[in-house]
Amino acid sequence: MNQSYGFSEVIVVESPSENAIDSGKLPDGVFLLRARRRMAASEARNVGASISKGDYIAFLDDDDLWDHGYLEAVSNTILSLSAAGSSPDVLCGTLLRDDGSEARSSIGLFAEFRSALWANPGVTGSNLVVKQDFFHRLGGFDSRLKVSEDRDFVVRALELNSLMVRVPSALARIRDVSDSRLSSNFLRSNLMMLYKHRRLTRISEKILLVSLVAYHLLRRPYRFAIRAGAKLKHIGRARRQKRT
Repeated sequence: MNQSYGFSEVIVVESPSENAIDSGKLPDGVFLLRARRRMAASEARNVGASISKGDYIAFLDDDDLWDHGYLEAVSNTILSLSAAGSSPDVLCGTLLRDDGSEARSSIGLFAEFRSALWANPGVTGSNLVVKQDFFHRLGGFDSRLKVSEDRDFVVRALELNSLMVRVPSALARIRDVSDSRLSSNFLRSNLMMLYKHRRLTRISEKILLVSLVAYHLLRRPYRFAIRAGAKLKHIGRARRQKRT
């Protein structure tokens, strides 16, 4: 809320949580939407965007922060381009860590969109500002992806020859959180994203993709066997202790 530039609306999408937001303490102009079930970030963003009325939608995850001048820098860029006869579809700010260093390089943002298949070009949910009608034309974020939904969004946007603009002075600070749920979904979501855009890959990349899928499929029964073996070992030890 601490922004140098005014905003028309703030929509908070809250998943069920023990630390529920007290709606009575929210400032005027903030709309709280309580979800009935847990949502991935991609789905929560889509739900918020579906009721937004602004021309542009700026996304922010709950564990990240915008600098005081974030929205002002984005707005000035939009106005400047509009005065020149252009209308940006997607604007991308700069990602910073807590210590002030740049979290991800955005150099490749305007490179061939295929590059975003294999590496994040410097985007996440907290530094993307998207034109409302373009967001809906693109179909929003892919809610099937728990992670890598930001890269998937960029790939699809660039496929449509959208006007994507970097705003270096729009600073978004992200907090690296070690989340076992994200870690466990990382490989699967990346494979889903790559398979979804497999027609964009070269022959050598297709071979690599097949190898990664095979590894993932073979790894699952192996992990199950390890867990089952550990359980049987525990049962055997308990029986021996019972006999003694």
